[in-house]
Amino acid sequence: MTVRKTLCFLVASVLLAVGCGKINQVDPPPPYVGPEAQTIEFTAAEAVYYGDDGATEESDMWNVRLSGNGEMLQISLNTVLAKEADVDYLEGFYTARPEDEEYSPDTFNQGYMFSIEISDEVIEGPAMSYYAEYSQDGDDSVIDLLREGYVTVDINSDGTFTIEGTMVGEMFLKRNFTYTGNLEVIDLTKVSSETKSSNDCRYEINYEIPSDIMRFDLGVYKAGECFRK
Repeated sequence: MTVRKTLCFLVASVLLAVGCGKINQVDPPPPYVGPEAQTIEFTAAEAVYYGDDGATEESDMWNVRLSGNGEMLQISLNTVLAKEADVDYLEGFYTARPEDEEYSPDTFNQGYMFSIEISDEVIEGPAMSYYAEYSQDGDDSVIDLLREGYVTVDINSDGTFTIEGTMVGEMFLKRNFTYTGNLEVIDLTKVSSETKSSNDCRYEINYEIPSDIMRFDLGVYKAGECFRK
């Protein structure tokens, strides 16, 4: 047997042994499966009108709040600059406002946390767009600041509203939501001047909210920086 044939035989033998032998294979990890999207059917809604908050000269701001069964979803919408609390201007399709860009109509403002000092006490809370879940005793509340998604607002032939969409917050949970019914309107541009503080141009606003949500809400104006900033 020549050297060449000997080498070929040895190589073939090795390959055959490897092919017939048992090889320990590592199975690939299973694909990541995120949590299933939640679907929430809300039972009450209100729309809080702020006018051209922040003097943007681009749009008006409405905070639309949906609530029910201990859950609340607030979406801060930028609508056409109308300077009046006419709910007809709410109808439309809204997507997230790109950060550091203008407050153009048909966008919503992402959520953030604010803190203010009242009577020597610092109070913190969510503002703009956020999801909140509250227990009956007020403990173990969940706050998720909303970052991405969309919402549609339709006015039905009977005057009721259909508000639905999908939102994703900092918890990376996808929430589908829907509401059909009446929409209570609160016009904060009509707040009397007696309720405002002459020292720092801010005032406290307590909203009437559905009794199944154990929470308080605090609205603050300060040179247009406390909401649209």
